[in-house]
Amino acid sequence: MGNRVQRVSESPGRRKSVPFEPFDRTNDYHNYVDGKPRFEGVLSFIKSRNVKLPPGTPDDPPSLTSICGVGNRKNELYQEILRREGPEVFSSSVELINELKARGVRVGVATSSRNCQLVLSLAGLEDLFETQVDGVVSAEDDLKGKPDPDIFVTAAKISALNRANAWWSKMPFPACRPDVRGISA
Repeated sequence: MGNRVQRVSESPGRRKSVPFEPFDRTNDYHNYVDGKPRFEGVLSFIKSRNVKLPPGTPDDPPSLTSICGVGNRKNELYQEILRREGPEVFSSSVELINELKARGVRVGVATSSRNCQLVLSLAGLEDLFETQVDGVVSAEDDLKGKPDPDIFVTAAKISALNRANAWWSKMPFPACRPDVRGISA
């Protein structure tokens, strides 16, 4: 009979058993998770599968079946993989960033990830960017994730740039691949 999961049907109060649809690391990641703060990404993905979970709180343990608990479990697994395998550093990107800095171009990083500091540290790139606006800053300052430009605008402000003088890389970490999701720069 295969794996089945209980999903909430369109009719309130009714449940139906439907085939389990695993997370697709390419399509599901880009459609539901990429660029969003952790818990928003979890919510977006489970909505795509018509699964409902209580929201929980950011302090939920990874074992709790809530939006926040699932997000914390995903992050726990991600950090284990990241520490074991490390991020892939693109030396040509690091050279470009260093060349830009040598020419007086201000360079910062803006990402929804709360793991920015860990990625940069493991890659040995803690001092590469003068400005860092990440998921930690976003939570502290109540910034929205993509597609809203909050993190980018905040990074520009910190770097004393106006939006017209700022350039954004599409990649969250142009100098390294932070995990095993298939992201490359």
